[in-house]
Amino acid sequence: MPEPSQLFECISLAMSSSEETFSLHKAVETFQEALATSDLHPVQQDLFQSIVQTHDSEIQALKARSKTMNAEHLLARMEDHQRVSSVLEKISPEIKP
Repeated sequence: MPEPSQLFECISLAMSSSEETFSLHKAVETFQEALATSDLHPVQQDLFQSIVQTHDSEIQALKARSKTMNAEHLLARMEDHQRVSSVLEKISPEIKP
């Protein structure tokens, strides 16, 4: 059974993996598996589980916020493009001759 310091070592190694397919979700699962087999007191295990779940929720919220910000940025670029296109349509007849 892993010692408490090994739990953090496990998650640290998982997070430093260079594999493109390794995700944060897998790191959380790895940590939870190590936590379940540790000799920690149940109260300590609950505390760590709570911390992991809180951070996972925060990460999901940040991902959602990032997607929203990206969508807003793309919408603003599309509106800019439409304004430029509108101006070009208006001045196009004067530029061609």
